[in-house]
Amino acid sequence: MTAMSEQASARASAFMRWLEFTLLTVCMASSVAQAHGPGKFLTEPETGEHYPTEVRFVDDGTRYRLSATGTAVRTKFWFRIYSIAHYLETGPKATPAQVLARIMSPDNAKQVTLAFARDLDAELVRDGFTESFIQHASPEEIRATQGALQEFLRAVHKDVVDGERFTVRWLPGGWLISMYEGKVVSQISNPTFARVFWSVWFGDAPIVDRERLIALRVLQSTFSGGHGTVDAAR
Repeated sequence: MTAMSEQASARASAFMRWLEFTLLTVCMASSVAQAHGPGKFLTEPETGEHYPTEVRFVDDGTRYRLSATGTAVRTKFWFRIYSIAHYLETGPKATPAQVLARIMSPDNAKQVTLAFARDLDAELVRDGFTESFIQHASPEEIRATQGALQEFLRAVHKDVVDGERFTVRWLPGGWLISMYEGKVVSQISNPTFARVFWSVWFGDAPIVDRERLIALRVLQSTFSGGHGTVDAAR
């Protein structure tokens, strides 16, 4: 084989690898929330729920600015229970492990917003939160958070309606602040409870697709071909 034909073959091989990578990226993107302009909203693809790409608020004199890390859907027995959007203090994209470490750090403010996908009895909602929490807590953690869990569950005082939203913020200092339809319904100071509560979505065996829930903050790896580089983050 001549040097020219070898170069042509190498270019063709590199192009095919790039094409495979591009098709894979497009397929993955179809299941990830799509942003619609800076400072506007993103859409969770399964339910069509819209969420702001950024949230700003003031708590105890401190200003917070959080941006979306991704969305996902909680299902049980094939039924959609709620869609969820997660927010974290604005920062650079990183590897999945780095993003998860940042999310689970008690030093960073973060927020989840749940949009219920069906009408549900309050008792069913409380049972769902309790089951998920206990599954992600050790016996010691359960004993240390019994009071905080009961206080949190008391905030779910009425049946929920399809489309209603429940927001929880985990702020530095171990504070977990819950809001139902924008109204504060509980404020709990318990670092262990906050960490276990968040591990329901971001710990081992999460109840939603964790990769989707951090997708907007993950720095995609680069593909290096023979004559160039394709960066999925661009």
